[in-house]
Amino acid sequence: MTKEEEILTFIYANRRYFNFSKWEPSESPDIIVKEDNKTIGIEITELTNTLTPQGQEQVKLYSLENKIIKLAKKRFSEKHDIKLLINIKFKHPLKLDLNRRNKLIDEIVNSLEVKNHDPNKLSYNHEVTKDLPDEIDGIYFDIAPFLDESIWFTARTRWTEDLNQIIIENAIKKKEKLIKKYLSKCDTVYLLLIEGATDASCFDEIIKPIPEIKSQFEKIVLYRGMHNEIVEIKGN
Repeated sequence: MTKEEEILTFIYANRRYFNFSKWEPSESPDIIVKEDNKTIGIEITELTNTLTPQGQEQVKLYSLENKIIKLAKKRFSEKHDIKLLINIKFKHPLKLDLNRRNKLIDEIVNSLEVKNHDPNKLSYNHEVTKDLPDEIDGIYFDIAPFLDESIWFTARTRWTEDLNQIIIENAIKKKEKLIKKYLSKCDTVYLLLIEGATDASCFDEIIKPIPEIKSQFEKIVLYRGMHNEIVEIKGN
């Protein structure tokens, strides 16, 4: 996940579940919360089933998309002094050689026609759906002058093929290896696991169908965007 996706995902989960008022982005852990004279770290990780060929291809695809987004963002900022919140929807399967990837980045930047927009005025719901590169279905953006820098991310539907408790436990164990590093910055640490799309703005319910897992994390929560729900795996 990109840093932008981590922040957006936390915002959605925070609205429905955590309800923290004072927080800021960080690194290892990804979010730092100040709550009742206590510092809470929240580490965010995306579940992917790398045990199957489909899962391995999924990881490669996300890596390629993120690389394109990062380079396009950099090239756009060199060309325009305007802060955008950009969402790009790629077509799948996405297979590019290096030459085509570089041309695609230029085409994305050229597709963003922002000359007629006031860069200092907040405006929403702009979209580019015509004359796009073959690899892209749509580009959607808001002009957001209050941002420190432009935020670019992919509009993609994530899934974890055959999600089961083993995949969840493996993800927890992997992150527990870094628990001492997290605790050097905070008093306690929560783990937020992500499965599904990151664009759900609300949740139908909070459920607890998975047997509680023993862990060094004080709390573990699973965000299931595609199912519009939060699963509490380990509570206080």
